[in-house]
Amino acid sequence: MGKHYIPQKYLEKFQIPERPGYIWLYDLKHGKTPSCASIANVAQQRDYFDEEVERILAKTVETPSNQIIHRILDGVLPLERERLQLSIYVGTMMKRVPHHRSKAIRTLPGALDDTITKVKGEIEALSVRNQFAPEKKASLMAEVDRIRQEYSKQPPPSFVREMYNPWPSRKIVDCILDMTWRVLISSTNMRFMTGDNPAFFFEGMGLGNPEAELVLPISSTRALHCSWQKASSSVEFRDVDDRVVIEINRRIISGATRFVFFHEDSDRIYSLRDSLVYRLNRINWG
Repeated sequence: MGKHYIPQKYLEKFQIPERPGYIWLYDLKHGKTPSCASIANVAQQRDYFDEEVERILAKTVETPSNQIIHRILDGVLPLERERLQLSIYVGTMMKRVPHHRSKAIRTLPGALDDTITKVKGEIEALSVRNQFAPEKKASLMAEVDRIRQEYSKQPPPSFVREMYNPWPSRKIVDCILDMTWRVLISSTNMRFMTGDNPAFFFEGMGLGNPEAELVLPISSTRALHCSWQKASSSVEFRDVDDRVVIEINRRIISGATRFVFFHEDSDRIYSLRDSLVYRLNRINWG
């Protein structure tokens, strides 16, 4: 068995009620037939994390956060220090998934080009100020080109470590903590789903934008919604209707790399996927 990029304890909140330990898995890339799968066998890859990272994740992120989430599901709002712990949990959920790694890989060529251009510009500036001879300049430029070729084929180890690092930056954690939290409660029979990239936000907008939203379903009946839309307190419970549940589920499907998880076998997932030809909508609390 591999390492889970989505925690098993998290997925258990979406398990099939009559079959604990199992979940309905929807493969958005291949076929329209969901499968009933063991939670132990989904959302995992061999050697995805090394043993030390997995141990720290379990001890410092997942275990303390699971306790807080359990109390939220029991109707207890988190304290401020617990909100900090959950901010770390949500930020980690954003970074630990395959989507983040794929995105990092896609940005490598551009980041490499920017760095090479900057270094060559500095060499050129030093040369103009007669800091070294023309032969030295040519040698340095050739070395920069060599490094570029090498890193184009094999990213530098420091970049790979950062790419595989599941820890969110302090800036991300602080941003999540500073947002207004609403624990959304489905007031109908409509249920939340989750996926292999469960912490959804509008990436083109980022989290600091005044219109930013961040959503993380935490069970089939609850979802955490973070935004800059003020409320009477920093965190509150809020009952929502089918419209909001459907919009959040559309976001989960939109953000998924491949898999969506649900507590039941339903054609609704594929219908929602097909509805993504229409734009996602903002959730305004008014």
